[in-house]
Formats: sequence, C-alpha cells, structure tokens
Amino acid sequence: MRAFLVAGAVAGLLLTGCSTSTTSPAVPPTDASGTPMSPQPTLPGQVLPPIPIDGQKKNETVKVGDVLNVVTDGVTEVSTDNAEVLEVSQPRDDGLAQFNGGAKVLAPGSADLVVTGEKGELYTVVITATQ
Repeated sequence: MRAFLVAGAVAGLLLTGCSTSTTSPAVPPTDASGTPMSPQPTLPGQVLPPIPIDGQKKNETVKVGDVLNVVTDGVTEVSTDNAEVLEVSQPRDDGLAQFNGGAKVLAPGSADLVVTGEKGELYTVVITATQ
C-alpha cells in the first residue's frame, strides 16, 4: 500500500508539471489602418552578432555598440587611429581557446582599423560609426 501511495504521489507531481495552454500565438502589431508593422531590428537587451572584418571591404559603416570581429588568419595585432571611436581587442590564445582580434564601437565618428600579421600590415578598413 505504501508503494502505491508513493507511486501515486510521484505521478501527481509529474502531471502538475504538464499543462495545456489556451493562449493564442502572438499577433504582430498593426498600425491605425490595420497593416502589420515590421518588427524592430533590435530591442533593448538584445545583442547582435559581431560584424566580421576580413579585409574584403575597405569601408564599413557600423553603429555605436556594434562589435567587430577580425576573422582573417595570421593576425597578430589590431590597432586604430581613433581610440574614442574604437576600443580594440587583440587576438589571443588562453590555452583552451583562440580569440580573434576586433573592436567595440564606442562613439560616432570615423576611425581606421589596422590589421597586422607577422610580416606587417595586412589591411586597413575605414570604419564610419553612426548612432
């Protein structure tokens, strides 16, 4: 009898974790005419993926808060001529993982992002940052 009560109690706990939802799926917001509105590209608290930098583009327009990820092989250093616009990070290996160099966009303006390898400069990308 005790085993039956324990089994019943466990079954009851398992069933309380299951429920059915009667709510309908989210409906996109509409404007005054009833036309669906496009979702915002980012919402507060959302994080966008880093922007890959590979030297193919010589100019890149980005927004304040964006992160740049230098995806070129053999990079030894990343630098900028305007630390007020870009905060650079260096490529590194912590023994467990390898990290690319890159930069975080701090303020509107223009800055050169210079990517260097063992034999010298690989390329420069002119970064234009907007709000």
